[in-house]
Amino acid sequence: MRVKIDMDGVLADLTTEWLKNYYSVSGESIDPELITDWDIYSFVKYPDKLKRVLHSRELFERLDPIEDAPTSVHTLCNRGWDVVIVSDAQGDEGIMGGKLAWLKAHMPFIDVSKQVVFTANKNLVQADVIIDDGPFLHNATEKYKVVYDQPHNRGDAYGVYPRAYSWRGVLTRLSVIGMVDAMETGLTPYDAPIRDISVNEDLYGTYYSYKMSN
Repeated sequence: MRVKIDMDGVLADLTTEWLKNYYSVSGESIDPELITDWDIYSFVKYPDKLKRVLHSRELFERLDPIEDAPTSVHTLCNRGWDVVIVSDAQGDEGIMGGKLAWLKAHMPFIDVSKQVVFTANKNLVQADVIIDDGPFLHNATEKYKVVYDQPHNRGDAYGVYPRAYSWRGVLTRLSVIGMVDAMETGLTPYDAPIRDISVNEDLYGTYYSYKMSN
């Protein structure tokens, strides 16, 4: 199965570093936990300055990885998942260069020539599963959608999607999705069962209950 993974807010912590850089040019300190909507510009006094600091290769090179993201993505690759990272670089060569440098530094096992796509229209890349933290989920064409928890996506609009609060949560949800898809298609699942994990979830309108063990 192919899993399409967003980068900012899912693999890399953009908001924290972005607001830190904004503080250095504006003097306004903003707590990332208070950004409770996708429109981050509405939370600052100087949106032009916030936008200006975004367009920097160095910003994206310095981002901290989301906890456990690199090792978890490596695990997915080893389990046979077809991993594709799809991210919007806003047509900016500096942002694109920074993101590529970040991936090479933190996820050297990813082949950036084959597994990374930069586009604002993520539907150009088809997959079975999408993991994202933003409003693109609403228009995504994937059969399975998982929202990666961030303060800006805790509103009602995202309540219809299964939510992962950590990368351990992502791996658990993908294990269930792999099993569900295998049962529906009759194909061998692309994921190995996780020992002693019980899942009772209302996934995509259908109730599944599994007891998985090695």
